Amino acid sequence: MTAAATGRTGPKVVPGPNCCLTTDASKKGSYSFSLGTQQENLGGWTYFAGTGVTWRPLDAMTIDLDLKYREREGWIVYQGGRNFGRFNAEELQPAIKFNWFPAAGHQIGFTLQWVGVQADGDGFYVIPEGDGDLEPTTPTRPDYDFTASLLTLQARYRWEIAPLTDFYVVYNRGNTLPNQVDAEFDDLFEASHPGPIIDYLVVKLRWRFSN
Repeated sequence: MTAAATGRTGPKVVPGPNCCLTTDASKKGSYSFSLGTQQENLGGWTYFAGTGVTWRPLDAMTIDLDLKYREREGWIVYQGGRNFGRFNAEELQPAIKFNWFPAAGHQIGFTLQWVGVQADGDGFYVIPEGDGDLEPTTPTRPDYDFTASLLTLQARYRWEIAPLTDFYVVYNRGNTLPNQVDAEFDDLFEASHPGPIIDYLVVKLRWRFSN
């Protein structure tokens, strides 16, 4: 979440080549909104937008909801060997984060984030022998469009027993899908839940011994 306390009761606009609007994060509810552009290496532009909402139902509890969107024209992606592909792509990143401090020294947290990418090939390039600028070339395969889908989930409990002495219980779950060129964003998200490639529970005690 990019929202930050502004010291004002109304929204604050942050000037610059990219625009960001935030409200006072110390309030019970706050939001942020951002817009921006970035030029790609071989021409073309990337346009991105993001929005976020923070809700603080209790002084010791926060819930963050974020959504980021990126549209890329001329995105250069490594293809192995001396080859690079140029792509027009869309990227979507929703996320939710929960933090609660039920008592002094105790923290319960939950984070869920997904990243989805749909990319269409728009050119193929090679690094010439002896190095130099990328040069157009014939693709190594007829179709090099691709998708990406990455889901990560973490649930975490922390007990601060004493300074630099902590007890943790952490559950991690995650999944990455193989390429599914014809899939839409909702299909990619739904398919990322079953069959996780990461699924484990960690219990850890960090103890500081006195000198």
